[in-house]
Amino acid sequence: MSTVTTSPPPSNAPVQLTGSCYCGSLAWAYFSPLPTHFSHCHCSTCRRLHSAPFLTFGQFREDKLRWVSESSLRRFNHSPYASRYACADCYCFVAMKYHCEPDEIYISATSIKEDDLIGRVPEPKHHIFISQKAPWYEVSDNLPQYPRYAPGFEERMMNWSKGQT
Repeated sequence: MSTVTTSPPPSNAPVQLTGSCYCGSLAWAYFSPLPTHFSHCHCSTCRRLHSAPFLTFGQFREDKLRWVSESSLRRFNHSPYASRYACADCYCFVAMKYHCEPDEIYISATSIKEDDLIGRVPEPKHHIFISQKAPWYEVSDNLPQYPRYAPGFEERMMNWSKGQT
């Protein structure tokens, strides 16, 4: 069972973005300006959980995200550094939360409902975990590629980890 809490959306904030899992049992709404960028993650966990060569996600302010329908929300820990949120009914993973970033949540771009979008979803800015890229997949764009995390992120994660011991 998840420990995610919900609260009513801000009364004067327009919904900028909505999304859900495949079956719709787990739905969310975002009440703030859109993220500045999205990322393509090639780590083996993202690839396996999403049955795809990579996962595209955006970094969102968690206090601006509301779980509209969360009866099927389940949290899974696939590593000591992050939790992933999925639907218990259709098994669709929609979000990831790094423990070192308590104010942020990463939303899978595949869960976004484009028809409800106010504004434009930002373009991906880079590829991460290119060292774990599927050997049969070739990156065909000119975005920066990082062997692991984007610059600065791994240091934040390690600093958080040191405080947990």
